[in-house]
Amino acid sequence: MGKVHRIVLLTLGWEELPKAISVYGTPPEERLREPVPGVLLQTEGGWVLLDTGFNTALIRDPALYRRFYPTVEYIPVLPGPGEPIEQSLHDIGVDIDAIHTVAVSHLHHDHAGGLKLFAGKVPVHAQRRELEYGLSNHPEPEHNAIARIDWTRIFVDAPGLRPTAAAPSAFTNKKAIGGTRVAAILAGWRSKTRISFLKMTHTA
Repeated sequence: MGKVHRIVLLTLGWEELPKAISVYGTPPEERLREPVPGVLLQTEGGWVLLDTGFNTALIRDPALYRRFYPTVEYIPVLPGPGEPIEQSLHDIGVDIDAIHTVAVSHLHHDHAGGLKLFAGKVPVHAQRRELEYGLSNHPEPEHNAIARIDWTRIFVDAPGLRPTAAAPSAFTNKKAIGGTRVAAILAGWRSKTRISFLKMTHTA
């Protein structure tokens, strides 16, 4: 992947949910609207996207919405009428075809839903254990916010699925590159690395 020259935060939607899910000890009646983030990295080899937001079809289609978002406690919110990734990239002047690698921190529907835009186009990385869980004990993963429809075309239908040799914790397709670097970035995504991200460019 090479050296990272620029980090751009993207807001790919929001989720309205009980605040206690994110803030321990909060009264259960309090609610919170949280941003659904994506991170765009400009590297020596091109642009890398970390996390992809919602699958818009699962929100806009009433039948799919009832299946994948059955509770009123959790409400997904899209930022506009189009695809959030495409709109966010347009706003900062980056062509979606300029993205050469995609990785997801995990397979929850607010992180892996936009993978449909990259199926068959670029290497896509995910954690091995996350994928194994997503493929097991159906429909349990779906009850835990992991929808196979978001990523089946990439990790199951794609030929040559294999673990990345350079990063045993990641799954990818045959065109995998830079697995170790991507895995390292994701390892800090929810910890100290995110603090430095918040000091960088943010696009709403």
